[in-house]
Amino acid sequence: MSKKTTVSGILLVLLVLATTPLLGTDNVSFLKWWLMTLVLGIGFYPAAAALFPRFHDRGWMFSKVLGIVVSGFAVFALGSFGLVPFTAPVCLITVGVLILASWIFGCFKVRVHAPEIDFLMMEEVLFFAFFLLWTYLAGFHPEAHGTEKFMDYGFMKAMMRSTAVPAEDLWYSGSSINYYYGGQFYAVFLTKITFTDVKQTYHLMRTMVASFAFVLPFSITYHLAESRACHRIRKEGGNKSQIAPVLGGLLSGGAVSLAGNMHYVIYGCIRQWLGLNESAYWFPSSTRYIGYDPLVENDRTIHEFPSYSFVLGDLHAHVVNVMFVLLVLGLLYSYVKNTCRDPEKEWKWSLKDVLFQPQIIAAGFLIGVFHWSNYWDFVIYFVVIAGFSLYGALYRYHARAKETIGTVLLQAAEVFAIGTIVALPFTMKFETMVSGVGIAKHHSMLYQLAILWGLPTVLVVLFIAAVLLAWRKNCHLPGMERQGQIVLADGKTQEEVEEQAVA
Repeated sequence: MSKKTTVSGILLVLLVLATTPLLGTDNVSFLKWWLMTLVLGIGFYPAAAALFPRFHDRGWMFSKVLGIVVSGFAVFALGSFGLVPFTAPVCLITVGVLILASWIFGCFKVRVHAPEIDFLMMEEVLFFAFFLLWTYLAGFHPEAHGTEKFMDYGFMKAMMRSTAVPAEDLWYSGSSINYYYGGQFYAVFLTKITFTDVKQTYHLMRTMVASFAFVLPFSITYHLAESRACHRIRKEGGNKSQIAPVLGGLLSGGAVSLAGNMHYVIYGCIRQWLGLNESAYWFPSSTRYIGYDPLVENDRTIHEFPSYSFVLGDLHAHVVNVMFVLLVLGLLYSYVKNTCRDPEKEWKWSLKDVLFQPQIIAAGFLIGVFHWSNYWDFVIYFVVIAGFSLYGALYRYHARAKETIGTVLLQAAEVFAIGTIVALPFTMKFETMVSGVGIAKHHSMLYQLAILWGLPTVLVVLFIAAVLLAWRKNCHLPGMERQGQIVLADGKTQEEVEEQAVA
């Protein structure tokens, strides 16, 4: 055992001991939920390792979310077709069967390489620390009233009472729940397999999602930065350093789990210091800006961000779906990482190779779940998946039009078909509330959009510019031409390589 792993182990023990003074008797439910994520992570680790083979932890943190989404959906689907009741024993048996299937699959079909224990333990400490931090903060305002909290809590209580899926409407309207209740269902599913109570798990669900909102972006960005550092070392020499990957990961985790938008900086800090605010800053103002300040009757918009919802206390569909969205992004990065692992390989286009990409198939399953948990994410991330498919095809087939277009169209159709089939247990019983999509009749003021989206837009533009400059300097794709010469993946021309070979 290395020193880093020993230090991480000591920190984890200290954090576990800290739950008693910070949470009091509620620490029992908290620790049950953490142990539940640990068991699900171990159980679905072989499946995650097959999806994240080039990650240092083999997808350890993603295995926890994978276990939640797959096992919960299995119970939901079986219950929707009336095959099983929605009870704790059924949930536990389903989880056990799926874990067994995951390990059988791992033993016979996947060569699971051992993860880097140092990195895995660091992630586990981060996850526990932020889970504990957000749970401690939730204890200062645990009442479930105001905004959408009563409805979310009511959904959970209705599903806890019911053994049918979907449960009876909490307003006793004579019909079942007709809403995007996937997030609350997952909260109840986890409540049942941990034998805890909704009065605690309502908060534990949102604080657990907040913790995943930190550690999953940390993992993705760490591997992005680490891959770039390894590429630089291979070209220029030198020693590998983890400072930049870890720092980048921490910034990314903080941006998703803790940060907001620039409204607070401008209105809560700068204008406050200049004495321009007539009253003290109120934190929901950063989500009620367009159409509210100044008042515009036909353009009132709610633009929430994760940390606002975590602080507010809502457990709505878009809140729980944050961890599933991050799982999709992790899968897509893993897909690109696998696709680009051998830039000099000449890939041959084949239908089997295009359609049997495990990360793309898994992403299709997840956006099918989005129909039920947060429909807007289905629309958004279907486009995101197509974008990643395009990037992978451009790289793999050296931007050849026929292969690239064929790959994107086939994978997009595949993802849409998988998602539609997965959504059937929900859509067959759901009466849609969407009347259609139209052209916007009212448009927000440009300066308001700049305050909300200016900083991320500028950062994305700078990032893309930096990537393009680095690519132009060092990372030319195989087959690209520079001044009439073929440039290989290492930046050397074909003539230079031949001259070196002769010498």
